[in-house]
Formats: sequence, C-alpha cells, structure tokens
Amino acid sequence: MEILEWSYRRIALLDVPVMLDWYNNRELHETANAKTFHPYTIEELTKYWQKKINRTDASYFAIFINERMIGRVSLKGMDSTGEGIEYAIPVLTWAWYRDYEMYVGEIFLRSATAICTA
Repeated sequence: MEILEWSYRRIALLDVPVMLDWYNNRELHETANAKTFHPYTIEELTKYWQKKINRTDASYFAIFINERMIGRVSLKGMDSTGEGIEYAIPVLTWAWYRDYEMYVGEIFLRSATAICTA
C-alpha cells in the first residue's frame, strides 16, 4: 500500500499555476463549483488570488500529498472564537480519481481548529 504523507501550508501566488489547471477544467468546475464556468488566464487568476490571500476574514491553505499539491482548503468568516467558520475542501488533482478525498478531508477537518488559531 502506498504511504501518503500529507501536509498543508498557506496558499501563495506561486501556487496559481497549479490551480490554473483546476480552474480551467470544466468537469472539475461543474462538480465542485456552483458558479458558471469561466476559463482564466494566468494573469486573471493571479489577480483573483492576490485579492483572496489578502482577505482578513479568510484563510486559504494548499493541501499536499507526497509533496504534490492536490487541493486547497478555504476557511471563511473566522473570528476569535473559532465559531461560525465556513469551510470548503476541494481535492482537485490526481487524488480526485484515487479516493483520497475522504481521507484528506477527514484529516484536515480534525486539524481545522489548529489552523484557525495558528
């Protein structure tokens, strides 16, 4: 059995090229997003994520398995109590087809409180 070493860190603009493939994949978009599909250029997506990572009421984390970015976590509406947090965990790359979504989601949810207070 393959050993899965997972990790996470805050999303940075250097992650945008990986996410560009996800944002421009119509099938993934229609599965994971309620918004209308819109393909992005690298410049558009960089500008979009620059705004997102500068938000004070949200945090965004990249999820890695075996050093490969496979998805992201969004924590929104955070306050000092840690209550009322909206989260999203799109696992969007090779893991999508390998049944790791539940595994990563389960681990990350257990860690969400620690992330919010870090």
